[in-house]
Amino acid sequence: MRGILMIKTWLFLAAVLLPVMALGQWPTDAEDDMFLADGSTEQVVPHVAATSDGGCYVGWYDNLSLGVYHVRLQRLSPAGVELWGHGGILISDHPSDSWIMDWDLIADGQDNAVLVFNDLRSGEFDPQIYKIDPDGNFLWGPDGISLTSNTKVPGFPRLAEATDGDLVVVWPEGEMTNKIMMQRLSPSGELRLAEGGIEIAGENGKWPFGADVVPTPDNGIIVAWIPDSDFDEDRHLAAQKFSADGSPVWADPVAVFDGGNIPIGTYYDMLPDGLGGAVFAWTWEDNLYFTTMAQHLTGDGTEMWPHDGVVVFPGSLFQHIYPTLTYDSATGESSIFSRSQTTSQGQWGLDGQKLASDGSLLWGDSGRQYLPVNYDWVSIPLCVPVPSGGAMVVFLTHTSGSIGLDRLDCLRVDEFGKLIWSEEIMTMASTLSDKLFMSFYMGNDGAARAVWQDKRFDAGDILAKSINQDGSLGMGPSPVFPPAADRGVKVNIFPNPFNPQTVISFTLDRAQQVTINVCDLRGRRLAQLADQNFAEGTNKITWSGTDASGHSLASGSYVVQLLGEGFTRMQTVTLVR
Repeated sequence: MRGILMIKTWLFLAAVLLPVMALGQWPTDAEDDMFLADGSTEQVVPHVAATSDGGCYVGWYDNLSLGVYHVRLQRLSPAGVELWGHGGILISDHPSDSWIMDWDLIADGQDNAVLVFNDLRSGEFDPQIYKIDPDGNFLWGPDGISLTSNTKVPGFPRLAEATDGDLVVVWPEGEMTNKIMMQRLSPSGELRLAEGGIEIAGENGKWPFGADVVPTPDNGIIVAWIPDSDFDEDRHLAAQKFSADGSPVWADPVAVFDGGNIPIGTYYDMLPDGLGGAVFAWTWEDNLYFTTMAQHLTGDGTEMWPHDGVVVFPGSLFQHIYPTLTYDSATGESSIFSRSQTTSQGQWGLDGQKLASDGSLLWGDSGRQYLPVNYDWVSIPLCVPVPSGGAMVVFLTHTSGSIGLDRLDCLRVDEFGKLIWSEEIMTMASTLSDKLFMSFYMGNDGAARAVWQDKRFDAGDILAKSINQDGSLGMGPSPVFPPAADRGVKVNIFPNPFNPQTVISFTLDRAQQVTINVCDLRGRRLAQLADQNFAEGTNKITWSGTDASGHSLASGSYVVQLLGEGFTRMQTVTLVR
């Protein structure tokens, strides 16, 4: 072990002395992994966020000494070059504890990194938020912003950017967590809500937990949570929509699932539908029988599918747990991948299913099997949508008697669920080692990246790998679709509210085909205003509040949807008769 540490130290010093552009590049061999953090101490709990240029941010905890988990951040170019020197930059060296909880990282619309985590700088646990620009500058000061300063114990925080650029954070808080809190910050760091945040869920005797948040097109957000995480209670799933001022939009929180139990150690997956609603997938458990469920809430809080959700694999002979989800806003279809297992939980596999917009099962009652249930272990899978259609899924496996000797594999399916690579399942990282806390994302250059904690040398290093849409590793020959196209599209609708008509103005960074639809809050298309080529620059189209047949629509809110080459834009508009 001493020899390994000496080699790692030499490699670290050599990397520091090399020019920045020489640091790192996505490996092309399954036996060769990129080490982003490989100090002699524990590097743990990595998170990754994509930037518009095809690169990404990677953040993690660096445990320099017991109870002092420093937060570090690295920025990578599309080619995998470490832009801030090996080991990244120090974000926070404030004390944590002898243990740490999960945290969150996103890249905002200006390609700034936004991080939120808990630490003990005040003597008590409090959530802290930082914003770092692409050059590594601390936009909200060297110590970020403390979201609370009290003796209440927070759970792990979650973060989202609203459509107006505000940052919204949600977290459990209390004496062992008895409420869900929310804070909203302007792009400059101004607190939009009361100091310390506002309580958005919780009641006496209940222990809400596992809050998550997604944006809606009208500058609002949807928050989901488990209303009671007590060991002696069934764990359900609830959601509420909030406006920009923090007010609840729906009359009451929606009971997404209240007819059973979400088991300990599992949570749920949630994605925005782009029309003001959200799609969910979770594990349902009854007397140690596990199955995967899904639900779609509209922008007005209506359950599109049966109450308590759709059973995703009703005809399967096996149980299903740990679902991961993608959603296609253009078709309303959801793809879900879950670990399958025997009743004895002694063997595992991997299955997939696609749900139509009405919740019907498109790949049969049993779904599609990608790994047979004969593996001795399959990890929690993670999936991302592929721009040209379908999805990629990553997962870890190990064979009998080899706990802690994991391989990282990836597969790609088309929109029909068919495996499309010649080798079907590609190995991304073949070196057998104990791998944990994996993150996976689709880059804006068309390649997918996995980041994980690895214990092959010591208590933990942070490693990464890139895979292209053809299944090859490393940097692809060219982007599969234009990077950052979404960033160049600006939409303005005025007047809003309107009567009798409104003008939809949109600015394009190049000439292209654009489709403009008007939908209701449930995602149903009411009218198509355009499907044609538009010129570079500003374009305008008028809508008079009518449907596809020319009939006047009733007063209410509608969603204007713009679909172009590599971008989707949604904006809510209100018609007042």
